[in-house]
Amino acid sequence: MGGGEGHDHHADVTREDLYKEFSPSYIGRLNRLLGLFFDKPVTFFHDQVVERFRKPYPYYHKRFPRVPTIDQCQVNDLACIQEANKQYLRDRLVDLNIVKILRNRKSECQEWYKYDQEDVDRFCAPLFTDYEEAAVNYYIKYGELHWSTTVVDAFMKQKHRLLWERRYGPVGSGMQKKKLTEAAEKETKEKDMITKLRELPSFFTKHISPSKSKLFAPFNVSSSMHLCMLTSLVHNALCTPVSFFSFLSRADPSTTDLSEICGIRVPSVYSAAHNALYTRYTPKDWYAGYQQLLQANDRGQRDSECLRHDTIRLVDDTDERTKMNQNQSSRVLGDRISDIVFWENELTDEIDKVVKENNDLIRAKRITEKLLAETDNQLHIAQECLYQREKRQGTDLVHDNVEKALLEEVQAVQDAQARLRSFIDRANVQIELNRAAQHDLEADLKNKFTAQQIDETAVGMKNSSAGVHYYEGIEDINQCLSVPETWKAHVQDILNRSRAERAASRKLREDIGDGLSRISQNLSDHWNDVNEALAQRIREVTDARNKLQSSLGRTLQEIMDTEREIESIKNAIRDKEAYLKTATSRLNIRLQRPGMDHVCDAAQTQLKCEVAQLKDTIKLLKQQLCRAEDILQELLRLKSAKEAELAIKNNSIFIDREKCLSLRSNWPGGPTVDASHAAPCPGFIDSQVGVGGDIARTCVC
Repeated sequence: MGGGEGHDHHADVTREDLYKEFSPSYIGRLNRLLGLFFDKPVTFFHDQVVERFRKPYPYYHKRFPRVPTIDQCQVNDLACIQEANKQYLRDRLVDLNIVKILRNRKSECQEWYKYDQEDVDRFCAPLFTDYEEAAVNYYIKYGELHWSTTVVDAFMKQKHRLLWERRYGPVGSGMQKKKLTEAAEKETKEKDMITKLRELPSFFTKHISPSKSKLFAPFNVSSSMHLCMLTSLVHNALCTPVSFFSFLSRADPSTTDLSEICGIRVPSVYSAAHNALYTRYTPKDWYAGYQQLLQANDRGQRDSECLRHDTIRLVDDTDERTKMNQNQSSRVLGDRISDIVFWENELTDEIDKVVKENNDLIRAKRITEKLLAETDNQLHIAQECLYQREKRQGTDLVHDNVEKALLEEVQAVQDAQARLRSFIDRANVQIELNRAAQHDLEADLKNKFTAQQIDETAVGMKNSSAGVHYYEGIEDINQCLSVPETWKAHVQDILNRSRAERAASRKLREDIGDGLSRISQNLSDHWNDVNEALAQRIREVTDARNKLQSSLGRTLQEIMDTEREIESIKNAIRDKEAYLKTATSRLNIRLQRPGMDHVCDAAQTQLKCEVAQLKDTIKLLKQQLCRAEDILQELLRLKSAKEAELAIKNNSIFIDREKCLSLRSNWPGGPTVDASHAAPCPGFIDSQVGVGGDIARTCVC
């Protein structure tokens, strides 16, 4: 299976290669060994030690089987965006490898069946389809995106693609639709052209003289050749309109209708005529007109006299009515001013209450913030104690009551901080609501004050006052936004809202006061529990150390006694060896006796018995010496172990007493003042631990 320069040698896979056993390379084996040597211990330590003592945390990969996508992340959630970006990079790499795998499968299949195109079409067609579909989908999802792009860019690309498809249809369908449209337009044009060509003979018969229309008699539209000639003629006429219409202009004038061709309609013109009319009167008409004028004068004089009397009466009546109306208006304005003053007093009183309540809530929030800042000291001390106690050695590194109490204290402080932050957040929201209610009250009070000044100015106006003018049509201008009922309801709504906010603020202050009291008492209890556990632990370790010291003294005495015993045994062995030398020397000298005098007498027997007894004695003493030396070694080992254990106990006592109790000698929070006005002073605020481990409690409030 040869190939050119662009041949992919990785695709040269035979049937035998498919059944070969996989053997990793030397580099792969080295990487595996390095992983076993370095990664396994670290993973084991992480899983068995770190994860067991670590506080549970909601990681994305633990909460979800798959991290959220970018469309599920908030705008300011950087952790979620980072996880989604990493997931996007992994997905892109996986999709790219899938496309590569499908391309390799297609190439391998094509290379395998390259000598038979039918087999290629038969066996490789599904692979071609899968590869093309995967490649198109990969291009739609990641095409024209650089490797440095983020998941946000990819998401925006999909958004723009969806907008495009909504406007123009799926990707690639535009060209197909355009082709279909062009084909339909072309077919329509052809049909229109054929229709026009069929109507062309009647057109020439109608607009061309009979003598020239005979030129078109031989044409038969049904004939394809004549149809082509007519098409050419119309095409030339349309392309050269001047010659075509000049050709038409040479038609018979007697048969040409200009209005019918051009559509011109000429209107008719009429001349205008003017006629003058003259009027004439008779003497009778003149006299009748004169008498009517005199009678009208008499009636006018009588009407004028009546009008004078009516006017005097009307002026008197209107003057009285006008003064009464003005007085009534002044009284109504005074009543209105009284209403405004009443509601101004209500608003002023409510503003004072809201301001006082808001100040109390701000004071409670500051106390809460102070307590929150002070809990950091207690948390730091507890964490520092845990850190220092990690420096204990040997068997003293136990999960004792002190460590349990410290962990409970850390958890309690963290829970308290969460509650305090919740109180602070609620207080901030309530402060904003109180200020909003105060703003509404002040705005309405300002409007009331302005309205009061305006109405007082209106009440003080007289007919002789300066600045009094006549304003035309002012009574028709209606700029009123409310009626007295809605005006009163509006003020009451503002007051009710302010009272509701004050009640909510008061309830929140009570909650803060109770919460601070419980939190302070809880933290104080945990503080005292840890101190008591530390004192108890110090007493236990001190007792153990004292017992070890006493036992170590006895061990040292035993070592000294054993060493003296060993020395005495060695002296006894040396003494017995002197006796043995004497006895053996006697036996040796007696071997020199001559002849029959070399007899086995009682002296010879006694000397032999003495030598045997001395050897047994020396052997027994040596055995005793070995036992004594073994006991001495055991005592020395016990001495070393006790000294090491004593050092461990001293280190533990130093850590618990000097490192931990020195930090926990005084309460880190200090006194807590009223928070509801805030919270009562917790019991046993100041805890001091003495040298012997006794706890002295005093309240520093």
